[in-house]
Amino acid sequence: MSWPLPAVVLDLVMPELPEVETLVRQLRPLLLGKVLRRAQARDISAFSHSPIRPSQKNLELLRGLRVLSVGRRGKMAVIGLGAPPGGAPLSVAVHLRMTGQLLWGPPHPASRALFEFQHCEKALSYVDVRRLGKIYLGETARMGGVLPRGEEPLELDREAFCGRLRERGGRIKPLLMNQNFLAGVGNIYAIEALFDAGIRPTRHASRLSMREAGRLLDSLQRALRSGIQNGGATLRNYVDAFGRPGRAQRRHRIYGKRAGTPCPRCSKPLRFIFVSQRGTVFCPGCQT
Repeated sequence: MSWPLPAVVLDLVMPELPEVETLVRQLRPLLLGKVLRRAQARDISAFSHSPIRPSQKNLELLRGLRVLSVGRRGKMAVIGLGAPPGGAPLSVAVHLRMTGQLLWGPPHPASRALFEFQHCEKALSYVDVRRLGKIYLGETARMGGVLPRGEEPLELDREAFCGRLRERGGRIKPLLMNQNFLAGVGNIYAIEALFDAGIRPTRHASRLSMREAGRLLDSLQRALRSGIQNGGATLRNYVDAFGRPGRAQRRHRIYGKRAGTPCPRCSKPLRFIFVSQRGTVFCPGCQT
């Protein structure tokens, strides 16, 4: 069903691949090689789904461990650590959800979790006003159960992407956002990529031609890389590791536009619909 003309994409805005990749690239040189002095759970519920039972006592396992890696899997930041005495290497994975922030600087007074390091005045604070995000602590080798299983979209080639599309059913936009299909794509970059590729969000994924599928992958990768280059998109709560807003939203062509707004490519009125319960804006003239 169409939305009335004043409608705008009012969505639960979650940091996606470019936003998390921005954080990871900023934090990697700051954290690599540092040794944890203390890990605090000021709100233990932040760890409520953690593979290792959440408690301040179990967080003591992190004391003295060295940061070995700082990476990303889909929309999650993953910090790889050494092994505690007699144990296996551990990892901390952070899913920011809608309002989570990872901030590097003086310990933040509103942090749900705080990671402090030896010989360092600054700390890594996890702040989350609405308490929707999650932190997972577990053995590195067993973290697969909490990390998204989909392919990394920036690592796919055309042939692999086309093959995966033909194996799947359903409409293309929800499929792009399925974290078991592609890891890291959400509403923002799915809408932008589909517009750039000229593909309607309700098209059946398996019925896209090879040419259309290849064009879509190019558009998606271009949108994600642009998002990274511009420090992610700040629409509500996202800020980078130093508390600065991103600039990627300035380059959005239709995400966030109102229904009835002229399409930036053909000038026909944009439409707003729900696709799998997610607000979706598209151009009925350009996207077929």
